Amino acid sequence: MATEQGRRAAHEQSRAATNRVTQATQRRERTFALPLALTLVLLALLPRTFGLADFLTTDEAYHWIERTERFSDAVSTGQWHATIQTGHPGVTLMWLGSLGLAIERWAFA
Repeated sequence: MATEQGRRAAHEQSRAATNRVTQATQRRERTFALPLALTLVLLALLPRTFGLADFLTTDEAYHWIERTERFSDAVSTGQWHATIQTGHPGVTLMWLGSLGLAIERWAFA
């Protein structure tokens, strides 16, 4: 019986030591994970924040900005027939562009 109690005590001590090591490892992983995640987010954002005003394709500056402004004006004045700009799909771009224009107008008003 004393041997059984000794085994139980040794097992409990071993389990407690394992728990302490596990908790220390988890704390160390948490303190390492946050700076790593922030670094990765910053590295991903950096190339995306420079040159936001630059146009990547030739039709952006000449067509889509003007079309989006016309679309936004047509929607805001309720002239639904004027929302049709061209024959190809661009509805998502028009709505997102209109949202961006509304935010820009609100910010600089």
